[in-house]
Amino acid sequence: MPHPWDDFTDRNYLDIVNVIVYAASNLNIYLDPSKTRYITHLSPISWMYQIWNVIDVLLLGTMIYQFFLSGKQAIINGISWRLPVLGVLNIIYLNLRVARAYGVAFIFAVLIYATVTHIYYLIKKKYLLQSAADQLFVHIPFSVCHAWFTFLVVLAAFEAFDSNLQFGAGTKFSIFLALLFLEATAAAYAFYTPDGDIVATIVISALLFAIFEQQHSTFVRWLTFVFWLLSFVWVFKSAYDLFILSRERTRAHGNDLERAPLVNGT
Repeated sequence: MPHPWDDFTDRNYLDIVNVIVYAASNLNIYLDPSKTRYITHLSPISWMYQIWNVIDVLLLGTMIYQFFLSGKQAIINGISWRLPVLGVLNIIYLNLRVARAYGVAFIFAVLIYATVTHIYYLIKKKYLLQSAADQLFVHIPFSVCHAWFTFLVVLAAFEAFDSNLQFGAGTKFSIFLALLFLEATAAAYAFYTPDGDIVATIVISALLFAIFEQQHSTFVRWLTFVFWLLSFVWVFKSAYDLFILSRERTRAHGNDLERAPLVNGT
């Protein structure tokens, strides 16, 4: 039985919806940072929020790429309705932060995380790289998005439940678990595919450093610093796996050329 969304996709309305939601979400991304930032025990330094600009540019490429045949397969047929849903959830989340409704914002951060995780799974496991364009306009944007939104769901939890007035053992344990979760996510990126995900591991590593730069508590700073140093293991592993796989592909391509007949039919 065809999925009820198939007709929606086949009529090519989805690419237009994607563009509309993308444009609407851009109006919210550039909200005044002073209205959307609430300093918690896990907040990064302010320059880290410039990653919104990076995501904006990367997704602009995705919006353009979806109109090409090569992009339609992964974006329209693969990601499908999840992309505009992600945009709508993000709009709601950002506006809830402006309203300082941090408890409800946390719920939407979880929904965003679930949506972007499903998208990440699809492009990494079902819509594998076919070209450099796929890498630039599909895989890299959602590697950055997944790493960033993974952090945002953790940050949203601290914004909703953290209290800078109390810094007891429970709070310290929560900080440790949050940083451990980010570190484990970076490790998962390194092992998720044969060539790792160097982009996502770099984002997590940068986030850990940004937290280290922002925080003044000795406990938080140096615990984050240790996790930041450890994150380089996953960055280097992803870089090494990518290098080895690229070399093997180049060698296999060279062998195919050597085996190709010089004259058709010989």
